[in-house]
Formats: sequence, structure tokens, C-alpha cells
Amino acid sequence: MCSCLYPAHGLAYTYDMSTVQLELVYHPGAKDAGLWLYEDHRLDAPHRGPFYVGIASARGRLNAVRRNKHHGNIARKHGIRREVYGFTCTWTELCQKEIDTIALRKAQGHALTNQTLGGDGTLGVATIINPQTGKRKQWPTDKPLSHGWITDAQRRFQDPEFRAKNKAAHQRLAQDPEWRAKHKAAAQRRAQDPEWRAKNKAAAQRMAQDPEWRAKNKAAHQHVTQNPEWRAKIKAAAQRRAQDPEFRAKHKAAHQLRVHDKRAFVAATGYAGEFRRITRAMIDEWRATQAPQP
Repeated sequence: MCSCLYPAHGLAYTYDMSTVQLELVYHPGAKDAGLWLYEDHRLDAPHRGPFYVGIASARGRLNAVRRNKHHGNIARKHGIRREVYGFTCTWTELCQKEIDTIALRKAQGHALTNQTLGGDGTLGVATIINPQTGKRKQWPTDKPLSHGWITDAQRRFQDPEFRAKNKAAHQRLAQDPEWRAKHKAAAQRRAQDPEWRAKNKAAAQRMAQDPEWRAKNKAAHQHVTQNPEWRAKIKAAAQRRAQDPEFRAKHKAAHQLRVHDKRAFVAATGYAGEFRRITRAMIDEWRATQAPQP
């Protein structure tokens, strides 16, 4: 390893960073690499482990001190020993290495000053807004919001113009036969994936056992069903479907198929419960046990 000191120039927020000592420590092969992953340690106590993980594709980034306010506080007080590792992979692969390294260091108990989960963009961070003052700031997505703050996405959906545009865009997509075919095929692939179904089922069970979620869901459902306009739309849509011969034929065929599957399930398993309580999941699980083993 070769070690050399570089003067660090520039301002981080309102703090003068020109006095920060930055020691670059290149690991074997890193100095001539084109992409780097680095870990910042306290210069006066490198044994304490890293307090920041980053990536760079230019030496200027390696020599720069400015990162964020928390990082700057530590750098000004203790200096930086920057451990540099070289890579010959693609930028996308390097971004993933940074994400993995940040996750590893956090799992090891290191208090990192990284404001995101790593990689390009702001993974793990959302922009939140105070509607009263209009002030914006970055906020970790795994932390509850501060009182009175909302996410940028929530602010957009409170805007009637944005909601109208979003609705129109979705309606155009829903009327596109190619998009509908792709969407249907993707949904069918997910439904046939045992791992996805298990995760989806577990998530639904967790929500169903959450009293707060159940109360909110019930309140939202009651609010919608008590709306005369919504009830009139649902009734009109049901009447149109009932008068459509094609829909009635499909509905009848699907019902006959469900009844046939349920009867086969009862005959094969000896199910003694209510016929209407037999679900598609029960039938699929039974069929999976009957499938020939390779």
C-alpha cells in the first residue's frame, strides 16, 4: 500500500474544510484502476472502523472532502483516512458493490454518515416537504416522518391537476391492448411463482392482523360505499355487464369450472367443511401435491 497526504480544499456547508487532513491509502492495484470504492476512517483513530462508504470514477472525487454535514463535522474534527479499493467492473456493478458494502458495515454496527443506501440516485432517501413553510429536505425512508411534513409524492397527489393528468395517463394505458396483454402476462407469471405467492400471502396476513390497518381499511371502505355517486356507478356497471352476452357466457363458464374444481377437491381429499369455503389457494395446493415428482 502507498500512502500520501493531500490538502483538502473547498467549503462544506458553512464550514471551512480547507484545514481538513485527508490521507489516501491505496490498496494493491487501486492506484491505476478506473473505478474506486472507498471507506473513510477517522485519521486519529482508524481502528474504530469506517464512518462513510463511497464510490468514484474520477480522481477529483477521491481527493474531495465535501460529502454531507454529518461527514463534514467528523472530518473537521478528526481528519480522514480514506481506504481506496480499485475495480475493473462496470459502473452499475460498482454501485451494487457500494450498496452491499454499506449494508455490511451497518450490519457490523458501524455508524455510517451515508444519507442513502448507496448506488446512483437517492436510494433509501425521499424528499419531504413542510406544507406550511414550503421547506424541503432529504429524509430516510425507513424513519417515520416528522410532524407536519409530507413526502413529495403525497404533495403531488394532493394537487387536483396532477391527479387528473395521472388518471388520464392510466386510462390511456388501460385502453392499450398491447399494454394490457403485457400486464396480464406479468400478473399470471407472478401468480404462478410459489415464492411470490408465499410473500404476498404473508404480507396480507400481517396486514390483516394489524388492528390499525384494519380500522383504516374499514373506514375507507365505509366512506366509499356510503357515497351515492359511487354506488350508482357500481350499479350501472353491473347492469351493463349483466346485459352483455359475452360477459355472461364467460362468467357462466368460469363458475362451472370453479364448481368442477371444488367437487374434484372434495372427492379427492374428503373435505367436510362448507362448500363455499373452498378457496382457489386450497385447490392449487392440493394439485401441487398431486403433480408427478421429477
